[in-house]
Amino acid sequence: MTTDVKTSVLETLSAHVPEKQTLEALHESQKLDQLALDSLDMIEAVFELEEQFNIVLESHELSTIESIGDLITAIEQQLRSMSVAEFEEA
Repeated sequence: MTTDVKTSVLETLSAHVPEKQTLEALHESQKLDQLALDSLDMIEAVFELEEQFNIVLESHELSTIESIGDLITAIEQQLRSMSVAEFEEA
C-alpha cells in the first residue's frame, strides 16, 4: 500500500507543479511550499487524492502537513483508520 500511496501522491503533485519540476525531481522530504504551487493547485491536488483514496483529510490534519512525506503519511493513516473501522464492523 505504501508504494501505491507514495506513487499516487508524487504523480498527483507533479501534475500540478510547474513543468520544471518533474516527477523524478519530487521526493518525500521536499517541503510543499518549495513546489511553487498556488493555493488553488494545492487544494485541487488534495481533492484529487481524497477522491482517489476515498478519504477526507480534515483541516486540522492538513494544517500539520509540511512535506510530501507528511502528506503520504496522513493518507496512509486515514487508510489504516478505515481498515480498522471496517474490521471492527465485521
